[in-house]
Amino acid sequence: MPPKLRQPSSIFIVSLTGAAMVLSFLLLWSQVQGHETFTQMFEWASAGDFRLEMGYTIDHLESLMLVVVTTVAFLVMIYTDGYMAHDPGYVRFYAYLSLFSSSMLGLVISPNLLQVYIFWELVGMCSYLLIGFWYDRKPAADASQKAFVTNRVGDFGLLLGTLGIFWATGSFEFDVMGERLTNLVNTGTLSGGMAAVFAVLVFLGPVAKSAQFPLHVSARRHGRPHSHFRPDSRSDDGGCRGVPGGAHVSGV
Repeated sequence: MPPKLRQPSSIFIVSLTGAAMVLSFLLLWSQVQGHETFTQMFEWASAGDFRLEMGYTIDHLESLMLVVVTTVAFLVMIYTDGYMAHDPGYVRFYAYLSLFSSSMLGLVISPNLLQVYIFWELVGMCSYLLIGFWYDRKPAADASQKAFVTNRVGDFGLLLGTLGIFWATGSFEFDVMGERLTNLVNTGTLSGGMAAVFAVLVFLGPVAKSAQFPLHVSARRHGRPHSHFRPDSRSDDGGCRGVPGGAHVSGV
């Protein structure tokens, strides 16, 4: 990447992230003032009686999480400008961070569990790219592969839980799933144990992403936590320095 494009790229990305942060605060303020929930849906696929909708929903919780995600992303973008200033992968790192931030925003405003799963996988892909940013250095490459495999285990559980809930309720929509699951359990049509299994399977996704027990193996390297590796030409451990991973949100 030509050096003359580095500064314009960072200014552009930091400005967009800052604008997103300001808009998030405005959305939060509107929700605090009692504005109705912002919702927009469109039909993404249909076959017979089956209809799948995508879109976004922004209420009190979503607007708060938008503020959290955009504020953290904005600060990270600013820090990255100085931290990666002399690295040849400067623009590539910004591209990975931008995709990561976009995926997190899509995850936060998803109106149904299927859309959550799509953006969840994008977040996982970005984690893999960031952890293995210095792919030519063995510690980073090994860490990214370990995190990738561990996340596949958790995400497979999330997929099974999502499909199980859809099998039981016939819907991916959060409000519909909650109401129908409650009715099914209360009437005895679905056992409480089976509903608990669905919940545990869905929870495996966050367990793997945040490296919780028993899927915590990706958070350790040589007996020390590494979580997300970030390239650092000044470090003494093969060019990688451990930094805390981002917070992830899931709900059913």
